[in-house]
Amino acid sequence: MTSTSIPRSVILSYPAKTSDLDVIKDLNRHRHALATLVTDDIRQHSASGPLSWAWGLAHPVMLITVYAVVFSSIMPQRAGAISDGKVYVVFICLGMFPWLAFTKSLQRSASSLKAGRKLLRCASLPLSMFPAKTVIAEWLLACGALGLILALAPAFGVGMHWTWLLAPIPMLVLAVTTLGLAITLSVVGGLIDDTPKIIQLLMPLLMWSAPIVYAPEILPDWAQSVQAWHPLTHPLHLLRELVIGGTLPALLDWALLIPWPIAALGIGLRMAARWDGAVRDVL
Repeated sequence: MTSTSIPRSVILSYPAKTSDLDVIKDLNRHRHALATLVTDDIRQHSASGPLSWAWGLAHPVMLITVYAVVFSSIMPQRAGAISDGKVYVVFICLGMFPWLAFTKSLQRSASSLKAGRKLLRCASLPLSMFPAKTVIAEWLLACGALGLILALAPAFGVGMHWTWLLAPIPMLVLAVTTLGLAITLSVVGGLIDDTPKIIQLLMPLLMWSAPIVYAPEILPDWAQSVQAWHPLTHPLHLLRELVIGGTLPALLDWALLIPWPIAALGIGLRMAARWDGAVRDVL
């Protein structure tokens, strides 16, 4: 574990917030402290030794290998329109790594305020900084994984396309959506002790209700209509279309990326502004 060093400039009395804009201003005012926390969080992945990065990749790599073998060889119909087992490995990677960033961010954020209560008591840090540093760290690692996927994609039969340059856009949309949900869960977790356990119970449902290891077209029409409301569904569709399909999505497809991040971030900021004092009293 590495120690977190927060600049002395943040050791001040903490002002009360009255609006969502105050939360954004607080994050901007403490952006250097946020960068310090994010750096510290990422460094913890390699704090135990030079092979810790390899061990950190072991779990997702094992999951990807198992799913690729099962859904491309044993039950190939689960891959939907993708019949090539090698291409399906890329398909599942483009779903699995964003999912891991999403689920880790939410699970860790639910307990992030209680884990950082010492810093909250001695420094004028906004509550939203703690889920924010978790989300940023996890999605930076996910973007690194995306770069690795793109580098290896040609070896799995996926041709290089200029549309790969647009792949970070759906990743950014997912990161912003995750941030909004993470801020909300951090506030709820600060008030209700069992929040992390509830989130852990819901994660399998969230995973299998999203097109992470299968294509949406294998589902009946009514299930596809329900799945369209999942926060991961549309960004993953565009990400795969850009990387595997090599096609530029229609303007409407890009527009459909907008509602979830705006709604999630808006609710998260409102929760942080409304319940800031109550959470600090509990902590």
